[in-house]
Amino acid sequence: MLDPNELCERRIDNTTIQTDRVATQIIMRNLIDNALKHNPGSSVSLKITTESKGAGFLAVTVNGNGQGMINPKMLFGGDMPRSKSGFGLFAVCNLIKTRGGRIYSDAPDQGTGLSVTFTVPGIIQSGSCQ
Repeated sequence: MLDPNELCERRIDNTTIQTDRVATQIIMRNLIDNALKHNPGSSVSLKITTESKGAGFLAVTVNGNGQGMINPKMLFGGDMPRSKSGFGLFAVCNLIKTRGGRIYSDAPDQGTGLSVTFTVPGIIQSGSCQ
């Protein structure tokens, strides 16, 4: 549904997690939607990974190959997103913070785009994680 022309390359690690399902779905839907919306190119590349953060938390990272930002660390500074964002990122920040997690962004390790990582209470049950 999000990719009717099959222009999106998706790489998702093979991991099963246990966490707040509804909140995580809302967070992921908003982050993936933003990655698709802010990609001016004809093809989109998304990479989603999970990592155990110990003490009952896990981190999920969404990497997109869109236009990126000049200073991505400014996006989630303070209490509200620091960009001309809509309600989506504000809601995402609130969902994460009310669960004791955090969200931050950075330039990806390679190439262009944006990498957004959030932590929420949860555990990795099985699969490979990076």
